[in-house]
Parts: sequence; C-alpha cells; structure tokens
Amino acid sequence: MINPGEQRILVIDDEKPFCEVVAEILLSDGYGVQKAFSASQALTILESLDPTLIILDIMMPDIDGLTMVRRLRALPRFADLPIIVSSAKFLAEDREAALEAGANLFLTKPFSAQELRDSIHQTLGNGKSPPSS
Repeated sequence: MINPGEQRILVIDDEKPFCEVVAEILLSDGYGVQKAFSASQALTILESLDPTLIILDIMMPDIDGLTMVRRLRALPRFADLPIIVSSAKFLAEDREAALEAGANLFLTKPFSAQELRDSIHQTLGNGKSPPSS
C-alpha cells in the first residue's frame, strides 16, 4: 500500500492550468508535488530531485514526452522510475508508442481526479485500484 506523504511526484505539462489542477489534486491527497512546464525545465529539476513518480504530457513544444521518456530510461538513475504519460491522443497506436518508449501507464486526457488517483495507485501501489470514496 502506498503512503502519499512519502511520495514525490513531478508533473510535467506545458499547459499551466492543467498542470496546476493536477498538482492541486495530488497535494490534496498528501503527495509532495513539483511542477515543470517544459521537458527542459523538468530535466533541470531532475538534477536535484529524485521523484517517486513522473506524470508527463506527450505533446510539448521543446522536447516531446516520448523523447523525454526515452532519455530518462537511458539514464541508470531513472531506468526504473515509474512514469505515467498523459495525452489527449487516444488511439491505440499512441498508447502503444508510449509504452514502447518506456512509460508504465498511459492516461488519456481529460481524466477525472479518481482516474488520476487510480493510475497513481496502480503504478506505485499493488496494481489494484483503491475503492472509490
């Protein structure tokens, strides 16, 4: 079972309002949260942060999310770091590309707060979603 208070999540999304909403949900659940609004900003943050999980958008202006996942997976420090990729793309090929790049889970936007919680629990926890409250 996961303990949110011990988990640090890095949320990477160039859409600031979306990033802020996700961060608020995570903070309200007791997670530690760091936000980045670009992949390059995230790479700078990752120089000094060891997150428990990354939630990463695919479509970003500087470095796209799939390239970011591949870069992280190539570094021993991040090879096993859980990564949830989120995107408005919803085709099976998009999901497959994210998983092939090294993402642990693909979450289609828009998603509910409960879908976000379930995805985090599935990725960090025992693979089973917690009961809905």
